[in-house]
Amino acid sequence: MNFGYTKMHLMEKLRANLSLSK
Repeated sequence: MNFGYTKMHLMEKLRANLSLSK
């Protein structure tokens, strides 16, 4: 498993959540 890819994916998910919250 590529940690870098996972980290990027998590960041993207987090950003999406923030966008929805706004």
